[in-house]
Amino acid sequence: MSRFHPRAVHVLAVSTATFLVMATIWWSKADAEAAAQNFSPATLESPTTALDPATSSGSAVAPRILRPIEPPKATAAQEQALASEVRRLVSKARGGPGPLQGTEIAVSIRACDDGPGPGRELLEINGDRPLLPASNMKLISTGAALHVLGPEFSFETRIRGVRDTFIVIGDGDPSLADPVFFSALAYQDADGTQHELDEESILGFWADAIVEAAPPDGRVTLLVDDSIFESRLWNDGTNGVDGWNPHDRLRGFSAEVTGLNFHRNTIHFRPTTSGSTRPNWDDMRPRLDSMLQAAQNESQISKKVQTAWILRSPESDLLTFKGEVKPPKQGQRIAPLEVTVHDPAMQFLRVLADRVTSRGVTVERIGRTADGRTAGGTDVGPVVRMPLGPIIEHCNETSQNLYAESLLKRSVHAMTGRPGSWADADASIERIAAKRLGDAAPSLTKDIRIEDGSGLSRRNLMTTEFLTAWLDSFHDDPKLSEVFVESLARGGEEGTLKSRFTELRGSSIRVDAKTGFMTGVSCLSGFVTSEDGRRWSFSVFCNGFKGTSNSAKRLQDAIVMAIADHIE
Repeated sequence: MSRFHPRAVHVLAVSTATFLVMATIWWSKADAEAAAQNFSPATLESPTTALDPATSSGSAVAPRILRPIEPPKATAAQEQALASEVRRLVSKARGGPGPLQGTEIAVSIRACDDGPGPGRELLEINGDRPLLPASNMKLISTGAALHVLGPEFSFETRIRGVRDTFIVIGDGDPSLADPVFFSALAYQDADGTQHELDEESILGFWADAIVEAAPPDGRVTLLVDDSIFESRLWNDGTNGVDGWNPHDRLRGFSAEVTGLNFHRNTIHFRPTTSGSTRPNWDDMRPRLDSMLQAAQNESQISKKVQTAWILRSPESDLLTFKGEVKPPKQGQRIAPLEVTVHDPAMQFLRVLADRVTSRGVTVERIGRTADGRTAGGTDVGPVVRMPLGPIIEHCNETSQNLYAESLLKRSVHAMTGRPGSWADADASIERIAAKRLGDAAPSLTKDIRIEDGSGLSRRNLMTTEFLTAWLDSFHDDPKLSEVFVESLARGGEEGTLKSRFTELRGSSIRVDAKTGFMTGVSCLSGFVTSEDGRRWSFSVFCNGFKGTSNSAKRLQDAIVMAIADHIE
């Protein structure tokens, strides 16, 4: 189990000053005292205990190599043999006959030498050719966040009270109420019963605090300040037609991006088939009755197939339930159906207003402001702080697009002082590369183009020689090397590489890398590390193939295994 893995066990702790989970939730003193009444002091754990990976149980992954990294020590003849073998593999794949015949293939391999500047490039095949990187873009957005924000950075989401107005101030945190972290957020109540924290718990904390701080007439205004990011929430390209695929707009991996994200900016439904002639869609999370009541149910019950889906027009949250719902087998848990929401920050505000209203306080108005950070007032309820490390790791290991976009925009905001935007991303990455790559930066960055942080855009362009140099710069960085390398999926053991490089399980060779896939594109970039700490960075791009990505993956795996054989 990796250091920040969301399935690791963490204990929620309470004291008169703090309420601690994997994401740290801080109360003001008065709120903390009220919260402490509901929890037993016997459940207290220190922050170190809660976050220390050594205390997590059930670990199935060997410890990371933490010894100092040494430069590769291969002879010139060994390096030449590696280059020859990789060229043979690429020539055979492109020369066909086979699925990769005529495919654009680019390869770069570097020895991660200690010292300033990019390591020695042992091999490049079309290394300077700009190609589509797909999700290998996440190596750029996560690396940029570490470089700009620093490994000690935490996102902070808070509510400020100014008389009868309560302002939710977003910080761009992509993980707020993400269900993937729910099992890691646990607490014990005064009776010793353990509970998992979920989206309703977080909403409840804030709703209770607003009700407590409401004026005597019980009337409040709720505003959201998500101005840390631009108002452009979905990447429709420079002219509205060449951005993200519009057919993916309702799918969870293509959610809108805002300065206040909640529940991955999606709604989860678990339709049931009991007691009705039509499927029942009442299990909605986060629940909003007004939205559910306005929805149209055109779905059917089927004993044979499960084809249920949810329709939403791009610029509204009016839902239509479609398709057929099949009853689950006895004891089978119903997997949620996911649909994205439009304008996630305002959707969150509507849900919060609903919870406040249900507690007897009248919400007279909800709206948006860009002045929350300068409005004064005091914190009301908890301040939710999520450290950067778990977000970086979850982004890279499981290829989370919303996380990558939020990290890129948050980095751009920190660099420019303006709302984080896709338009400023290219220049921002170029500035970071200049600092990390030194004199080599101009030639390595001249043909790259950054259109987003996740790789969903087909306007992104990247070269393999830039990517291996970028990777090597993090290997060389004593402050960032460990957290960056550990954020990547490990071959044969976790994340998107769990089923690849299984032959390396238990061996002295490790592969830590990021995959990337979209129609006609397959990429793999990362590190190969030996037991004695020698390390190589590699990048393999395949663009323009037809059909599945299986042949491209086989070529990538063969090249990585050639590096592993070269090490031994």
